[in-house]
Amino acid sequence: MISLVIQQDIALLEQRLFVRFPNQLLQLIAGNPGCRERQLVAWMHSWLPLAPEITDVRNWVSVSLDWFMDNGDIQKEPGGRYTCVPAYAILTGEEYPRNACLNGDPSAEEWIQRHDIDVQYHPRYAAPDGAAGPALGVERVFRVSEQQHDALKKQGLRIIDGHELEEILPRIDSLEEPDVRIARDITVPAGVWQAYNPRRPGIEGWQAWRYGDKSISPIVRWLPDHDQQSGRDARYFFCYYGSQVIPLSYQQAVLWQFRLEAEFQPRSLSWQEHDQLLWLPLGLPSSFWQWLNLLARQPAQRIGNRYRIRLEKSAVLHVKRVFQDHLGLRCSVGA
Repeated sequence: MISLVIQQDIALLEQRLFVRFPNQLLQLIAGNPGCRERQLVAWMHSWLPLAPEITDVRNWVSVSLDWFMDNGDIQKEPGGRYTCVPAYAILTGEEYPRNACLNGDPSAEEWIQRHDIDVQYHPRYAAPDGAAGPALGVERVFRVSEQQHDALKKQGLRIIDGHELEEILPRIDSLEEPDVRIARDITVPAGVWQAYNPRRPGIEGWQAWRYGDKSISPIVRWLPDHDQQSGRDARYFFCYYGSQVIPLSYQQAVLWQFRLEAEFQPRSLSWQEHDQLLWLPLGLPSSFWQWLNLLARQPAQRIGNRYRIRLEKSAVLHVKRVFQDHLGLRCSVGA
């Protein structure tokens, strides 16, 4: 009987920790700006008292970091270091009290709550029933009156109306090449160099390259080794003359990939009208996911090497146009 009770207590503890997993990860990033993924894996492994396999924790941390980047909570800086973006909120609806989604640095939660605002936490899972390990991420939502809205803005919280998100989406045609005068030769530890081939969009576009040689494109990256997981520790650069490089953030590198692809082999999205599903390529900049989530009827799901998201038919034409104009994507009908 005692053994059964202990087993039940352990299972309950594990369930609660799995729910808290993304919150804890986000707190660690906020408290240790510039940390690397391997550091986060070690910290999260020690935080979980039931001694899970380190490979499992590594996978959980990886997918959670991807979720937070897509959600606009964190950024991957040059050198593969993670930081929280400054806190901001996205408003939906037209009349107060209005719903808001909090993004970025979690330290803002405390002073938002001081204004008698209840911040609610909604964990997000890979599987609908949450049975496949810990939550991937957590959505932080609250309702705000007009007076509370004004008070939070005065305190420094950036508040964005949902319709304003589209206006600030990045465009590949506005990208400018970094100033060659600040490009430098660099010395990095032994590892693997790759250059991006825009004629093979996506992960297959990264091809072997030797630092100092002519590159197939100006976007290159360095990895610590050939291991598949090492791609998460990649450092991205804009390259001049085969060796003169300028560090890029992960999101900057992503936009340049779409810019180069638009000239050779653009990625595509497709509309499956019968099921009202829009199929999207992997690797979209995080700001586009935030904008899409305001229009979607439910969160996007990853299926193989694509995402699918359910949209109202009336919104599809506009969404296609935005992706064509901003990222140069091709559009088709059918999955």
